[in-house]
Amino acid sequence: MDRLTIVLHYPGAARMWKVWADGESTIDFRRDFSGGARCTASYAAGELLYFLRKSLPGFELTVAEAIPKNGLFIELEIRGNDHCGSFELKPAKNGIRVTGHGRNGLLNGCYELLRIQGWRWLEPGIYGESAPDDPTLDFLKAKGKFIPSFRHRMIDQYRESDDSMELLRWFSRNRINVVFRKAATGKFADKLGMLSRRGGHLLQKIMAPDAPMDDGRTLWEAHPEWYGLPADGKRGKELAMRTQLCLSNKTMIRWLSAKICTILQTEMKDIDILDLWGFDTWGKTCSCPHCTDMGNGSDQNLRLLSEIQTYLRRHLDRPVMLNTVSYEGTATMDPPTKPVPRNLIGSGCMVIFYPIRRCYRHLLADRSCELNRIYDKSLRGWRKQAPELALWAGEYYNVSYHEDLPLVFGSLIPAEMRYYFKNGCSGATYMHNLSPNWGVRSLTQLLHTQFAWDVHTDEKSFLDEYFQRKYGRHAAPMRRAYGLLEEAFRDVTLWRNWSGSFQSAKMLFSEFNGIAPEKDFAVAHYPEAEAALKAIRLAVKQAEQAKALIKTCLKAERRNNWHALPLYGDPVQPITPLDLERSRYYDKYEYRFGEDLRGVIYGADSLRFILAMAEYYHALHLGRPARKQWLALEETADKLNEYWVPVTYENPGPGVRILDGLSRTQQRAALTRCRGARLRQKEGNEK
Repeated sequence: MDRLTIVLHYPGAARMWKVWADGESTIDFRRDFSGGARCTASYAAGELLYFLRKSLPGFELTVAEAIPKNGLFIELEIRGNDHCGSFELKPAKNGIRVTGHGRNGLLNGCYELLRIQGWRWLEPGIYGESAPDDPTLDFLKAKGKFIPSFRHRMIDQYRESDDSMELLRWFSRNRINVVFRKAATGKFADKLGMLSRRGGHLLQKIMAPDAPMDDGRTLWEAHPEWYGLPADGKRGKELAMRTQLCLSNKTMIRWLSAKICTILQTEMKDIDILDLWGFDTWGKTCSCPHCTDMGNGSDQNLRLLSEIQTYLRRHLDRPVMLNTVSYEGTATMDPPTKPVPRNLIGSGCMVIFYPIRRCYRHLLADRSCELNRIYDKSLRGWRKQAPELALWAGEYYNVSYHEDLPLVFGSLIPAEMRYYFKNGCSGATYMHNLSPNWGVRSLTQLLHTQFAWDVHTDEKSFLDEYFQRKYGRHAAPMRRAYGLLEEAFRDVTLWRNWSGSFQSAKMLFSEFNGIAPEKDFAVAHYPEAEAALKAIRLAVKQAEQAKALIKTCLKAERRNNWHALPLYGDPVQPITPLDLERSRYYDKYEYRFGEDLRGVIYGADSLRFILAMAEYYHALHLGRPARKQWLALEETADKLNEYWVPVTYENPGPGVRILDGLSRTQQRAALTRCRGARLRQKEGNEK
């Protein structure tokens, strides 16, 4: 039998590597660099053994502490403690050396060997593993230095219930190196060489007016002057968080800095990156003369970060990177007008650019788009005004207003990642992670992670491989289905976003009381009702066509499985999670089509509901009885009410909710108001 040895240069590796690989709970990875390196290297060896035993069943695979005299080998080593994920591959006689520049880099190097052999990880779990068709040992000849395009790569899985070992394994196998730290998997993330991030709108929690102080008074009772002065000059508790804090108040800054330091010493003692975002005030900053003199909202937030960073350097026993956001909700979309404090640059602090109300029909660089031009101007402004400050791209491929929809960004993500890279972004993330039922959205996760690693990836080859691996002989029709879905939901911002300077259907319906509106139905890009209705009708048609294609593939696969699937054998009670996974996904293509189909059914129904509501709205505006439109609306609502759609995770605490399809459209209340209006009209007619 052929032999391949995984070499770990630690005394006793052959006997102890499994113990070291599972020993993360006892290691302080931020201080014990040698213990952390041994743990991660041992885990990396285990990953190689796990996959190579599947693809090379004729080989004897072992772990040793020295390069063997006979047989093949993979030598693992870690140099330094960098977290960016770079690595080197250097072939030698009968083997190869994988050198990780830091622990994350070693894992990336090991997964690169597996990628060269043909392994891919489409989704978390065994179900998502895609094995090589013709495995070889060509990976032993690989060489080169591998450096990621974006130094920091992540997906914002900010909800406390997004706590999953399988998800983190998938992140690692797809070269993610930053995660939101979770209670159950925090140490596992450390072992994977990942940076831990937490926070978000942390200031809203710390500075809540009713938050108690040590003397028993609330923050508002003790220090109303800490809260921003509204434009009308009148502070009030009820509206205290509708304006940013008074960031020129030195006493408040010292108190807040000490509070944050205590948090980082206790509940967030293992955090590397802390989000300190302002209140979601949508544009309102303190109007006192001292704050006004500090500059705009971005200037003020950067000054706040600088003051807190100075305090932490003096009182915290480890470095922590802070970040603020470029985001209109916190009055920070515009770039700063004054020089960035130097201590933010030297400490690796960053700004994350979040274009929450962007349009997906157009690229951010498309100045013809009335929604996106503000974001292009902002991003370029940040790069010009703060060229030395680290800048991350924070996209919204799964923002909460459309997280339940089967969205596809096959052509958009590659172009946008190159745009961000060209404009100086060194990090890439997006809101928000999707845990259950990825379906067609698995492509979003894969495109984001791949192009964060290498923006020069050939997207055509990448997509060819994705469809072939995920759908086999059904790759061509499924690629057409994805294309139809991408077209159908290009205007999702116009239908379901929170509107600001533009009007969206979601916000229009949220104010609709079922009475004939004065203004006709119109949204951004479609100022005339007929054009808007035509666009939604086309979207419904495209979603239905995609659904039909998936159903056709499912039926064809089911017919084929009657003849092609091997006998399952005698029923065996699964006794391990591995057994359970294998039995659950025995007919993997059927399972994948079913998952895709469930999402697309809801997506098509959601578009149909938006269309029905818009046509009802339009008919009432024209003074028509709208009976036909009302029946269509009720019929669509009834269908949505018959099933539930993927789980949504509670925030900020752990927990889940499962909503019916109608509630997930976010328009149940609008429908109820329309019913009330029709009942009142009927009662009036009867009188």
